[in-house]
Amino acid sequence: MAFKETHEMLGRSLANIVKSKKVASRENSGPQCPHELVDFSPLHRCLHIHSVLGAKNDFVQYYRAQRKQQARLVL
Repeated sequence: MAFKETHEMLGRSLANIVKSKKVASRENSGPQCPHELVDFSPLHRCLHIHSVLGAKNDFVQYYRAQRKQQARLVL
């Protein structure tokens, strides 16, 4: 529920993120690194929320497990 309300307050949607990335890429035509193409702000937001709640280690373990599952799925 908190994530949904935060999402609505910030007006962040996939369409808005893609649109802003396209505008930024037009303005900066130089070579971009992969980490510049991915919006990590939701990840940092979740990490901060879990840190405040005292569950940072749980979030880190969960995140790593999910990335491992995704990597296996891709391979």
